[in-house]
Amino acid sequence: RRNGFMQVLAESGLEWVPSREVYGDFTMHGASRAMDDLLARPNRPTAIFAQSDEMALGALQAIRRNGLKVPEDISIIGFDGHEMAEFSDLTTIEQPVQLMGEMAAWSIMERIRSPKSEPHSLTLPTTLVVRNSTRRISSLEQGS
Repeated sequence: RRNGFMQVLAESGLEWVPSREVYGDFTMHGASRAMDDLLARPNRPTAIFAQSDEMALGALQAIRRNGLKVPEDISIIGFDGHEMAEFSDLTTIEQPVQLMGEMAAWSIMERIRSPKSEPHSLTLPTTLVVRNSTRRISSLEQGS
């Protein structure tokens, strides 16, 4: 997830700023604390990429608790395609959970059949599901 995010930043010509990366320990509570930390800093972010929908929902709580609006003040996107994202109107990157399970089972069976086979990695397709937690920024906003 992070590697994909970094790749898209580079392809888009956007600078990576390490100090803007915070850790939310893949929980709503952890992400809420991390978002509070980000919002307390100067130069508040205009967009957040959370590495899970659960963390995105925690960040969303913190954004609202701090009196800000999504997506007017900050856009936020999660990753998973969790059903909670739909109820929260969260933009998300949906992963093919059923296919992941099938491929995991296939890999296990293959390993049982051929114990000396080499481990391998597999990249599966994802789908961007755009909802109302993100917005396109105008050229005026991009320059500020």
